[in-house]
Amino acid sequence: MKISKNKILYLLVIVLILGLFNLIAFLIPFERSNSFWIGYGSITLSALISAVVLYFIFDKKTMKSRFYGIPLIYVLISYLVVQLGLGIVQMAIPAFNYKVAIITNAIVLVVSIIGLIGITAGKDEIERIDEKVKEKVLYIKEIEVKLEGVIANTLDQAALKELKKLKDLVKYSDPMSKVELESLEESILANVNRLSNLKDEEKVVKIEEITKQVNERNRLVKIYK
Repeated sequence: MKISKNKILYLLVIVLILGLFNLIAFLIPFERSNSFWIGYGSITLSALISAVVLYFIFDKKTMKSRFYGIPLIYVLISYLVVQLGLGIVQMAIPAFNYKVAIITNAIVLVVSIIGLIGITAGKDEIERIDEKVKEKVLYIKEIEVKLEGVIANTLDQAALKELKKLKDLVKYSDPMSKVELESLEESILANVNRLSNLKDEEKVVKIEEITKQVNERNRLVKIYK
C-alpha cells in the first residue's frame, strides 16, 4: 500500500508528540507507582487512538468527507484533554488508588468510543444521502439534456411549446425520490428517449403522456416526504 507524503508527515508528527511526552514523563522524577503506569498507559493509548482516527479522517479523498469528520475531531480533542488531565494526576500522585484510576480511564475511553461510533454512523448516513441526492439531480439533468436535444430537432410550433413546458416542469421537479418511484422514473426516461424517434406531429401525444407521468411522480414525491 502506497503511503503519501502528507501521511508520512502526519505520522512523523504523531511520533514526535509521543516522543516528547515520553521524554517529559521519564525526566520528571515521578514515582513509578501503579497509578503512574496506569496514567502513562492511558495517555499513550489516547494518543494512539486519536492518531488512528485522524489518519482515516484525513485519508478521505474529498473535502466534503473531511468536513464531515470535523465532529470526530472535537470528540478526540475532548477525549485527549480529559485523559491527559486524568493521566497527569495519576502519574503525579503515587497514592492514587489504581482501581479508581483504571475504572475512571475506562469510563472516559468507553464514552469517547461510543461518541466516535455515533458520529461516524451519522456521518456515513449523511454521505449516503448526499450521494443519493447527487444521483437524483443527475437523473433530472439527464432528462433536461435529452429534452433540449429533442427541442433542437423539432420544427412544429405546437410540439415546441409543449416540449418547453415539459422541460420547465422537469427542471423544477424535486430531485429527491424513493425506491417506490424507480419504475415510474425509468418509464419517464424511456418515453423521453422515444421522443427523438417520433415525427413532430406524433410528439405532442407522447409529451402529454410524459407530462402526466412527471406530475404523478412529483405528487408521489410530496406524499413520500
